[in-house]
Amino acid sequence: MTKQILICNYKGGVGKTSTAINVADWLETQSHSVMLIDCDPNRSATKLKARGEALEFKILSQQRALNELQKKSYEYLVIDSQARPHSEELSDFADGADLVILPMAPSIDDLDPTLEAIADLKKIGISHYRILLSAVPPKPSKEGKTMRDELISGGYQVFDSWIRRSAGVPKAALEGCAVRSLTGGYKLPGRDYANLGTEIIQFLGEKQ
Repeated sequence: MTKQILICNYKGGVGKTSTAINVADWLETQSHSVMLIDCDPNRSATKLKARGEALEFKILSQQRALNELQKKSYEYLVIDSQARPHSEELSDFADGADLVILPMAPSIDDLDPTLEAIADLKKIGISHYRILLSAVPPKPSKEGKTMRDELISGGYQVFDSWIRRSAGVPKAALEGCAVRSLTGGYKLPGRDYANLGTEIIQFLGEKQ
């Protein structure tokens, strides 16, 4: 059965498209059939793929994806929602999703819109979400751990994995590839996305 993973947030610039690209890429490296559905009017994921030739999975607009799914089934659909969707649009995107991922940096600017999105998800009966901390400053900073601990103590569901702040993430976007395809220190966040991918598989397996 096809599993749907929605990446969304009420705030732009939180790493939504980077998360969608790298999650889809990791799933593809695990020999799963994957399609990324680009629902953002800016077509950020589509443009990223066009800048390089390293991404092997399909990235299609919502309408083209619907046409594609009439011809072929996929194990995973990764949905990159539009930036800053309204609550009604969030409901439409989340309907049918097996997992909703909300990326956010460990900052108050990202926290408030993320919690607002979660509140709206709960209003429509969706509890299968996870917050993903992204752009987490490296040690000795404790911003990531502090934010994660506060979210958990507040009763929110947070991935154990987080994505470190790194020049590799924007570099991969510029080159049209996943972070794991880079060389040297640039590819270090690829480990974070691999850990995240493992958590996603575990969550979806437990949800069955």
